[in-house]
Amino acid sequence: FAADWSARANDMRSLIKGASVLVLGGAGTIGAACVGALLEFSPRRLHVVDVDENGLARLTRDIRSSPASATDAELHFLAADMGGYPMEAHLDAAGPFDLVLDFAAVKHVRSEKSVPALLHMIDVNVLKQDRLFRRIEKSKSPTRCFAVSTDKAADPANFMGATKRLLEEVLFAAGDRAPQLATMSARFANVAFSSGSLLESFWLRLHAGRPLAAPRETQRYFLSAREAAEICL
Repeated sequence: FAADWSARANDMRSLIKGASVLVLGGAGTIGAACVGALLEFSPRRLHVVDVDENGLARLTRDIRSSPASATDAELHFLAADMGGYPMEAHLDAAGPFDLVLDFAAVKHVRSEKSVPALLHMIDVNVLKQDRLFRRIEKSKSPTRCFAVSTDKAADPANFMGATKRLLEEVLFAAGDRAPQLATMSARFANVAFSSGSLLESFWLRLHAGRPLAAPRETQRYFLSAREAAEICL
């Protein structure tokens, strides 16, 4: 994507430079890669929210040890559920935000093993997303709201894909209700070495001195984390 990324660099810079940006699920693989890419365009404020406090700590250390540490952006890291009341309080206290990027999700098909797990998937991928978008919509501040989706949302054959398809619907419905809010999403498949991925399991097994394992007759096509970030941005 190098040529495409380069061709759109000025457009992205005009959109992001000096902007207030909120990233939800920012400690995950794609979210963290997007945070790094966003810092290249000099936002004024960058707030990152994730339920994984250890992931946020790793992201903070990574930013401080990279060229991004020279940024003048106001950086804020919040360990909170994006659909909970503390998140609503943060939106009220720290808003408005110009751009919102949403990577928060239950993303694995293997999370469909029981009825409570399915209810949790609906809660995170649909209900909390809808609550968040409605809260953002009422603030009348963001010009753009992005939520990451998955290839499994196309003609879904599993519950996870179906909930992500519904996520797209509640996102676009927010855009329909608020004409000033441009809503968009992106679908793609496997990101190499992302949390819970097959390649990450290889890395962990190698470190533990255990044999590698993979499903039979499986083909996987991987994007790098940076390529995933470029697609989203």
